[in-house]
Amino acid sequence: MNILENHLSWFEIDSFEKKPINNLKAILVPYAGNKESKDIATEVYKYVPTNYNHVIILSTNHHDKKNYILNMDEINEYGFNFKIDNLNLDINNFELNIDKNIKIFEKEHSWKIQLPFLKILNINIITPILVGSYSDNLLNDIYNNLNENILIIGNIDLLHCGNNNNCMNNIYEFNLNTIQNIINNYKFNKVRHEYNTMNGFEATKLFLNLLKKYKYYLYYYNNLSYIWDKNSLGYPNMLFLKNENVIKKIKLPLLSIPRYVMNYMYFNNVFDIETILMELNKLVEYEELDYEYGNFITIEKRNELRGCIGTFNLSRKIGSKIAINTIKSALYDSRFNKIKKNELIDLTYKINFLEQPIIIYKNNLKNIDHIYKLIKDEFELGKDGMTIYYSNNKSATYLSNVFLDSFKINVFNIESFSLIEESLRKKCIGELPIKKIEKYKCDEYNEYDDLKLNQHGGQIIDNYVDTTHKYYPLFLIFLAIIGSFNIK
Repeated sequence: MNILENHLSWFEIDSFEKKPINNLKAILVPYAGNKESKDIATEVYKYVPTNYNHVIILSTNHHDKKNYILNMDEINEYGFNFKIDNLNLDINNFELNIDKNIKIFEKEHSWKIQLPFLKILNINIITPILVGSYSDNLLNDIYNNLNENILIIGNIDLLHCGNNNNCMNNIYEFNLNTIQNIINNYKFNKVRHEYNTMNGFEATKLFLNLLKKYKYYLYYYNNLSYIWDKNSLGYPNMLFLKNENVIKKIKLPLLSIPRYVMNYMYFNNVFDIETILMELNKLVEYEELDYEYGNFITIEKRNELRGCIGTFNLSRKIGSKIAINTIKSALYDSRFNKIKKNELIDLTYKINFLEQPIIIYKNNLKNIDHIYKLIKDEFELGKDGMTIYYSNNKSATYLSNVFLDSFKINVFNIESFSLIEESLRKKCIGELPIKKIEKYKCDEYNEYDDLKLNQHGGQIIDNYVDTTHKYYPLFLIFLAIIGSFNIK
């Protein structure tokens, strides 16, 4: 049997546009043969510089607790042609717990799934190591035989937990927590709770400690969490650079901004709005819309409101405004204490996109019944937000979802309007009579949604949706600031 024969069907990948980052030195990718795993791996491989000729693959060994290298000089089959360089690793050194065994490589898929990407990148020399157990001796031996002209590849699955009934309630948050533990001085737990949470712990530990020696920096990471065939899975992507001087801007999806801003702010301990915006401008570009919108950012902790601030100022370049309102919601909502770093893992984010407010009442009436009759045909429950202005120049607003989620209003009638008005008046310490009422179209999205905004019949954004699986999220990109996560 040829060494690749068992997994030929896994080798089909889509072509991808190369966007090399010159100082990229290491990547962490998943190793499954399904489309989702290969798609997220592609999102990292496209950034690999074209000048690499040699890679080391620190790959998961699913079969036993030993480490293995190949006992052959080259792979030349099925259109693949790679020379094998074992870095002079000594199989007679028992402290390395390493051996040569081609049969293990024939059975193991984790290293093979990387080969189609390496072929596209014109890599000629590979050093595949199947890692079943970590040791400092193995780490040091690899480090002493490696050089900075060799790309380091690690592979891992964040989560395998059987089926839905045996998994945690929110696999996305669970996977993100694993990633954050990796980022936090590159420490992470082998097993948490009762779940078999990770495939590839030993290989990833070796990978991360090797990067520590080289002082490589995390540049950005992705996470795809999804349910497939009753299994809950998590796939990571991480890019690592040699230093923090070479930055390639990446377009940041609008729905990803709140979590990205919060991670940057708290991991860097930088809370000044102008400073944060200046640093973000160096690293990311924001999506632009075809129409102008205002926005409100809602932060929730375990489904309880933790902060909500926004603006009605309309703009197509809404990304920086989303960032600003995220910071304000976290730090300056007077109803709550400032959010603390240890709360991050429990937070979720929603963005409301607001259209131009429209005046539906302007008078000085005190009679709520009469005001209701004037506006009842103008206001659409579930679609419109409402702002009421009072005679003492106070005003307050509720987003469209508040009427449904908080007030549990199903019908807009005099009773529900009276309830809304009384609550808004107390909220802003307003005084009757009411001077003005505005409505505004309001579309709410959480960070996992497919962003589709329609205004005046024109569609603005339609992100990629794959309906064959249920995603948490569909494809949510997170970026990690280099300065935030350098290796100490």
